[in-house]
Amino acid sequence: MVLIQATASLYYIFTHAEIKNKLLSELRTLPEGADIDQLIKLPYLTAVCRESLRIHPIVPIVLRTLNQPFEYRGQALNPGDTIGLSLTLLHSNETRWQEPHLFNPERFLNQHYTQYEFAPFGGGARRCLGAAFALYEMKILLATILLNINLEIKPPKNTLPHLYGMIMKPRKIFWGTVNKN
Repeated sequence: MVLIQATASLYYIFTHAEIKNKLLSELRTLPEGADIDQLIKLPYLTAVCRESLRIHPIVPIVLRTLNQPFEYRGQALNPGDTIGLSLTLLHSNETRWQEPHLFNPERFLNQHYTQYEFAPFGGGARRCLGAAFALYEMKILLATILLNINLEIKPPKNTLPHLYGMIMKPRKIFWGTVNKN
């Protein structure tokens, strides 16, 4: 799943030159022989990963079975009923996210979001156990690709994600070429 998420990130990085340049500049500040702990603490790399997860959460809906009565917008729900939270809608709520349709990692640099605003791995006691590891892997994968491979991506016109089983993935394949330096 990290590979699918990294693919979404690469799409945004390589279709927004200013983001790519800023991220590469940050990555190049690492000293030669830097360890992974230094890499994963880079703020802009973290912001790019989080923004990618905001726009394209791997699992777009979180389902829960109620264990007590609950009322939502005047609708009474009973224990045993299943409710779902759309992470895609949560992460595009215009009352919380300014210009939610834009890929803007900057929003994560100076703002902290609660689990009720940003929940790409679910939240609370049922939050994905692998969330921290997935973000860790995502940062390492993106940094490794960006620092070692010169890519050029040719995105298709319709890049909106779609549901594939339980996960979101790109609607169409996008092609890239490796440029030799």
